[in-house]
Amino acid sequence: MENDAEGVLAQFPEEQVEICRMFQWLADPATGGKPVRRRVPAAELCDVTGLSTERLKIILDAFADRGFIRHDSSNEHLVDFTHESVMWQWPKLQAWIEAEAKDAAQVRFLQKSAEQKQWLIGLTLKNAQALKERAKFSPRWISRYVANPQELQELLNCIEASQQRQSRRRTLISLVSALFLISTTASISLFLNYNSAKKNYALTQAHNQVLAKLNDYMNAQNSALSKVTDQLNAMLEQTKQDRSVSPKAVAAKGYLKQAVKGGKTTRDSITIQYFAKEPELAGNPKLVSSWKQLGFNVQIPRANVEYPSNTIWFGSQVDRSSVQTIASSLLTDGFALRQIRKLDSGLDKGRERIIQVGWSGKADNLPLLTPTDVQKFNTKPF
Repeated sequence: MENDAEGVLAQFPEEQVEICRMFQWLADPATGGKPVRRRVPAAELCDVTGLSTERLKIILDAFADRGFIRHDSSNEHLVDFTHESVMWQWPKLQAWIEAEAKDAAQVRFLQKSAEQKQWLIGLTLKNAQALKERAKFSPRWISRYVANPQELQELLNCIEASQQRQSRRRTLISLVSALFLISTTASISLFLNYNSAKKNYALTQAHNQVLAKLNDYMNAQNSALSKVTDQLNAMLEQTKQDRSVSPKAVAAKGYLKQAVKGGKTTRDSITIQYFAKEPELAGNPKLVSSWKQLGFNVQIPRANVEYPSNTIWFGSQVDRSSVQTIASSLLTDGFALRQIRKLDSGLDKGRERIIQVGWSGKADNLPLLTPTDVQKFNTKPF
């Protein structure tokens, strides 16, 4: 079957992407099992692939002649696979369906992030930009996963706001670099001017001239630096207004430094089980390594959901300082932490020295925790 399918696909070398999108639309990746087929009108295939009706029919006929799909001549012109086994026995089609499943999971993660008003950064933002372009090309495709127009607009607004925030951060870095360059140039110029004056004039006369030039130069530099400083302050103020988690993260950094000073006398026997999602690991690449440097053992089990982490659970023998250290590191990296609680008594056996980080649906409607909440933490749930 694989050789037969690849032979048909080779007939359309310029339309590989469109054929991939066509088959992805005909399959439902499902969750935790084998994909299942979908029967859809041919008009939908035109929308998601961008193919004309005439060109689509040529491609459908080619695959139908070899028994992979079937399409009728009714008014709706319905199309589907001849049998589920087509999706199971063609490796390339399996890879396409798996890619679609990952895109669907990414959309759900971004939708949850938009609901919780979390910033998108790093690889997560890059992937979100690609999905935004695909949604712009095919509104029907994105409606498969976000049917509510208001929720879709909130998702797109979240991506756009994150892009603008990243652009402002880059501008800020450029201004800081310009400030450093101006300071370095000023120092070199003053040094050269002083030596030149010392060689060409008598010592007393040269001293007075250099001081005069230095005074004029410094006044000009101070004026330039003042303008750059004003621009930096304006950019910093705008960035601070746009960030909802950043003030908490700044405070958390101070507390985290205090917690680290306490050493790691008991942490080598404490294990962190982090139910991480791929976008979280990509957006916070140094988080896990920082825990290991603090002396914790770290495990990353497979997460059963795609929602952002919002809860910390801890065992009965975990000390207060260790829980506060993990909570502060999450706030520092911009996590929307909403709950810290002990493991239920029935789940604590064998996990007395375990800290778990993951998502809890019961915590979604709780208020965000602050560094002050973490400082007041006394091993009772809040």
